[in-house]
Amino acid sequence: MILTNIKIANLYCFDDLNVDFTFAKKIVSSTLDDEFLENRPKFKFKRFCILMGPNSVGKSAFAKVIYAVNSFLKGYTLPATTAEAFIDPTKLATLEVEFVTPKSLFIHILKLEIAPSSNKISSIEYASLPILKSDTNTICREKLEKLMQGEEFPKSVVIKSQDKIRSAINKLKKIDFEIEYDFEFDDHSFKTSLALNIDPKLVFALIKTFEPNVTKVVAHEIADPFVQCTCYTIEFSNKKSFDFYPISPVTSAISHLSKGTCQLLTAMECICKIISNSKNESSVFYSLDDKLSSCDSELELLILNLMVSKLSRNSQLLYISHNNDLLGIDFPTHSFLFLGRGGPLVKAFLPEQMGYSKNDRSLLSLVKNNCFSTIPNTVAIDELFSEEFVGNSQDLEVKQTK
Repeated sequence: MILTNIKIANLYCFDDLNVDFTFAKKIVSSTLDDEFLENRPKFKFKRFCILMGPNSVGKSAFAKVIYAVNSFLKGYTLPATTAEAFIDPTKLATLEVEFVTPKSLFIHILKLEIAPSSNKISSIEYASLPILKSDTNTICREKLEKLMQGEEFPKSVVIKSQDKIRSAINKLKKIDFEIEYDFEFDDHSFKTSLALNIDPKLVFALIKTFEPNVTKVVAHEIADPFVQCTCYTIEFSNKKSFDFYPISPVTSAISHLSKGTCQLLTAMECICKIISNSKNESSVFYSLDDKLSSCDSELELLILNLMVSKLSRNSQLLYISHNNDLLGIDFPTHSFLFLGRGGPLVKAFLPEQMGYSKNDRSLLSLVKNNCFSTIPNTVAIDELFSEEFVGNSQDLEVKQTK
């Protein structure tokens, strides 16, 4: 599945959020190749996206919403959402996702309504149709809209739940949505596979760059028949060693490794999957959530460039980071997405839709001028610098609870 558009309302800090993963204009001399559907050159999509923004604007939540949709389309249930996740607990949350299946060359749209009281889907609308050779992103969207309104198209499919939610879900489960994904979050709760045999040479090359004292990486199978995973023993020049398991949080390594290297290990499985699948025709959605924040900035840039260069033809990568050095990387402007607050709710800022390009002004300059509302509000901390604030603790009301 290739994600082309997503709309979120009344969920987390998002209300009427719309993020478009397609673009209209052809980029001359782009550093990213093949940002269009194979055999459908007029249908352009973003294969790679850097998501940036200040704290508490929902960057992780945005990735978790995409994960939830992928999980649902793969045939699983929609992941549980607490009541606090709804902005207005008296109203339904809505998700609208547009995506493409590159093998079948179909475009799909799925609309879900979620009830806050039961956290269950209360409405499903779905439609799909073939992408013709001359079709652009815009033409396909116009066709989908007409299809949902009742117009007929060859080989199209329409499913509307009305009150028969289970029947609609069963029909969706019969459709191959070509779903593969790997979402990496700090809590490891979104691991999507237990088995991955990584080439030890690949592990060595990555970790040796971060830890020069590493001398060898040895792979061996775990004896437990219920855990299909390879263990990697990392050896150092001082004869110390530790075992690394891609499916487990990196805790035993902390005494041996820097925090930045530990972060690399938590992202290792995703990085290695991208490299190993570089020639694979399958469509995989990868997401790395601020996994390299403690790494040297140049090393983060290096790893990011490596992943993008190895990203397979039909795959996508969502990379979440706070590192402003990434703004100077030689990627098209449409490869950047900013989340910022224009009030209590979060808004998405897509530079290419705002008329900005790297030929006009650098993205870093735009960020520093707060064009995407990404500069944090520091008024409360600024007040701490003032002399008037010091010693005024008697003005504060202190409440004690028994």
